[in-house]
Amino acid sequence: MELHLAGCDLTHESAYILTDLIKYQCLRREAEQWSNSLRPSITNTNSHAELFGIPLNLKTNSIKRLNICNNNIGDKGMNSLFEIITEDLGLEALDVQFNSITNDGLKDLDYLIKLNKTLTIFDLRNNYIDDELMDKIEKFVNANKELRYKNNSSDLSSKN
Repeated sequence: MELHLAGCDLTHESAYILTDLIKYQCLRREAEQWSNSLRPSITNTNSHAELFGIPLNLKTNSIKRLNICNNNIGDKGMNSLFEIITEDLGLEALDVQFNSITNDGLKDLDYLIKLNKTLTIFDLRNNYIDDELMDKIEKFVNANKELRYKNNSSDLSSKN
């Protein structure tokens, strides 16, 4: 699922809310997976919620791409978003162009690089970030793309 909030006059406070939303979504997904692993359903449903007629497929409904270009989240908002991308909550693409982000908004970049293995698009163009940091981000994203390619290749070969 993609969430496009480009040009919506978002601020750093909006970024806090987005961070909480994505964290909550991840917690629900993990709780559903945990619940299914404890008590497999007798019927052929994907979740206990479906037993009560509530369709729930959290895996396909998770936010994979977040576009918040042309807003004003700034460094405070970017630092908040780092919580969700360092925790590797399934977000694959984050587009934060034109958001008045500086190097201060990327203070946890080294932590992100160590932990996150899913983010393959991290678009920070048209902000106030120096070239050295942008190169570091590009290497990180390319490493994740390569890892994803290797994992997909090994999945295909194991199925054959």
